Amino acid sequence: MNTPDRGHRLVLSLRVETSPSYDSMSEGIPQYFEWSTIGPDGVSEASPTSSLDCHSADAFPHEMRPSAKYRGEVTVETANRKGQLVFADFAAWDYGSTTA
Repeated sequence: MNTPDRGHRLVLSLRVETSPSYDSMSEGIPQYFEWSTIGPDGVSEASPTSSLDCHSADAFPHEMRPSAKYRGEVTVETANRKGQLVFADFAAWDYGSTTA
């Protein structure tokens, strides 16, 4: 992989399970643009489009089926060594080192 544009790369290993009513036309696959970070200074940062070029070989398939299980990775680039990782304004997790 090439050097991240913003200095740091978070590689998210995800396990996804679709419901029996999953509709691939209205619900997509996990993508970099659904994630953002919030740095220690409180500033939000969207993942740049360069994150798309930095995906691993474990990317999700382009289409998912109802009642299926998948494993894959999503890459998010950020300028922040630590902060919060935010998924689609739905949930957030702390990440990174607590030391400089």
